[in-house]
Amino acid sequence: MQFTVVFIITEQGACAYMNILFHIPFMVLRKYRYLAIKKKLDEDNSNTVIDKIQNIAETQKGEKLLYKLVNMTLLDYLEDSKLFIIRVDRPASRDLVESIKNDENVFEVLFVSGIYKKLLKKVEIYLKRELIRCKQE
Repeated sequence: MQFTVVFIITEQGACAYMNILFHIPFMVLRKYRYLAIKKKLDEDNSNTVIDKIQNIAETQKGEKLLYKLVNMTLLDYLEDSKLFIIRVDRPASRDLVESIKNDENVFEVLFVSGIYKKLLKKVEIYLKRELIRCKQE
């Protein structure tokens, strides 16, 4: 606890004003971005999707981006359409999307959103359009 005492001199006289400052630890709110990523190739390697994305990020941007991707998690996998939904910390999202777009051989970024439910709605609309397109062909 920290005390600050300030003396205020007015026409009526001097009075002491004491301000007590409490050091309250606060929690940091983590902000995330949710990425919908489509897998282009049907490779069955021992590497997981997270490992592949981390390898792409390391080759494109180096260890600085790789350090930011420590909290990257796979939230959902739609097996029929080869779609992955991944949660990434907000500071790393732009660099990750850029590195995946530069290396277009394996993955394609479809959508990026800050809200998980909105991303799911976008993915649902995308899958309906893909289904209609496949039926027409």
